[in-house]
Amino acid sequence: MPQMEYLVLAEYIRQDAGVTHIMAVGIDTFTIPADRLPARVGLSALARVSFDLTDQTGVEHDVSLIFRGAEGVELLRLTQRIPTPPPQPGVPRHWRTGAHLIFRFALPIPSHGNDYRLEVIMDDDPRLSRSLDVRAVAPDGGA
Repeated sequence: MPQMEYLVLAEYIRQDAGVTHIMAVGIDTFTIPADRLPARVGLSALARVSFDLTDQTGVEHDVSLIFRGAEGVELLRLTQRIPTPPPQPGVPRHWRTGAHLIFRFALPIPSHGNDYRLEVIMDDDPRLSRSLDVRAVAPDGGA
């Protein structure tokens, strides 16, 4: 069965020749002056999904990135389809095959507060999801 291993926010993410490069990772708080709200913040998200040998190669999965505000109101949704990758040759049978999923987007921030949540979910299965709490604060640190 696939596993959603982790989700991180970063300023910049790029894949090159099988390597993922990340800059300014671990973002969860945005300092935005009140007179600049609503705002859009350019970001990238990286999620890692892994598969085992029982997962059939080529089966497609829907992966969604969902950003919600207060009371679960959906502010952004991005969706992509990914196929189950083939196992890497020459690795032990217990070895999981990983795939990095990169999303680039402008995160909509309508107001200050701690009520934002970013989630990546595969096949609408809560067991195959990871989420992050996100907040927006004024320069003085207040909400």
